[in-house]
Amino acid sequence: MTTERKQFTLIEVLAVVAIIGLLAALVFPMVGRSREKANETKAAAGANTIAIALKNYKTAYQKYPVKTADPVGGTNGAGATTFAGLNDYDKIIFALCGTYPGGGDGGNDFKGVNRKKISFLELPPEYMKAGGFFANPWGYRYYIKCADPGKNTVEFTAPKSGKTIKVGSEVAVFSELNPKGSDFKDGSRLATSWGGVIDVK
Repeated sequence: MTTERKQFTLIEVLAVVAIIGLLAALVFPMVGRSREKANETKAAAGANTIAIALKNYKTAYQKYPVKTADPVGGTNGAGATTFAGLNDYDKIIFALCGTYPGGGDGGNDFKGVNRKKISFLELPPEYMKAGGFFANPWGYRYYIKCADPGKNTVEFTAPKSGKTIKVGSEVAVFSELNPKGSDFKDGSRLATSWGGVIDVK
């Protein structure tokens, strides 16, 4: 007695491929959304970490590292190799870390900022090298705004939406979301230190 081996027809193979393609089309967007959600949560956590470090810095020194008339940060690209050459955002971050770009001593520029070299903020090694900078999950600097002397609230204009935002805290740290998506273009959503991910429309 012989047994015949059943072979798949072309239609059956195409049906299986179509089903696999359909399942992949359903699963991949969910994976992408989950990744974006995780990045949004990470961005809000990063903003909150900076805000706490700034408040602790003020407790220790009775002032903030850099005066911020407007929110500083928001850009991408590398920082400078010396403290004097850093922008205000990077000066704040390195002051909070109690260390200097490239491991130098910072010279006279750093003596009046964090003279005790207290570490208020721990950063991964890749951010501590010369030219490195602390970024959100999409590679952009956070925005930082500190209250004016004598005030305990912060008010600023959101960079993309133009909406005025008032925060009942002395420190406001926030980040626009994915720069490849519509959120970054219209500034309608922010990851913040005071409310997680919020809608500013």
